[in-house]
Amino acid sequence: MKWYGMGGVVALLIVLGGAACSADEPPRDASAISDRRGESMLSAGLEELADDRTKNSAPVIVFYVANDSDSPMQMLIWNTPFEKILSAEIFSVILDGTPLIYQGRVLKRSSPQPEDYLTVPAGERLSATVDLSMYYDMRKPGIYTVSLKPLTLNGVEHLNQMTPVSLANRTVSVLVSE
Repeated sequence: MKWYGMGGVVALLIVLGGAACSADEPPRDASAISDRRGESMLSAGLEELADDRTKNSAPVIVFYVANDSDSPMQMLIWNTPFEKILSAEIFSVILDGTPLIYQGRVLKRSSPQPEDYLTVPAGERLSATVDLSMYYDMRKPGIYTVSLKPLTLNGVEHLNQMTPVSLANRTVSVLVSE
């Protein structure tokens, strides 16, 4: 009798498991995925700093994020220059074909808090300057090539795990003179 009771439980679990697998949930199709990729997202890029203050001084670039949509968008500031100090290697810096080693901090974090987000107003562009010499050894004179190194998650480029972006201008050149 005990075996029959156990067999009944097993049979019931098999039936319920099969019903759960055949529920009327539609499969995810490629068009839904491409629609998600086509959603409004922030664009980001790099620019050379065209400011007389920086000539013959620190190698500084401008990082920007633009919101071309008609509604404000929030972005996580982690691993972007909107943090006071970079927390990850987000740039590739190359001199004479040789990549430079990132010398900044790398953080592992728990869940983001409300203060870890920045609102980018509709139709606006926000920017931050980055002194690359804080993170890379750029004492040698020359022309450095600096590129953004985005994450790619599910085929979409991201600034960090929660901020998908369209990259506009990913590479700039920085002249370091003696």
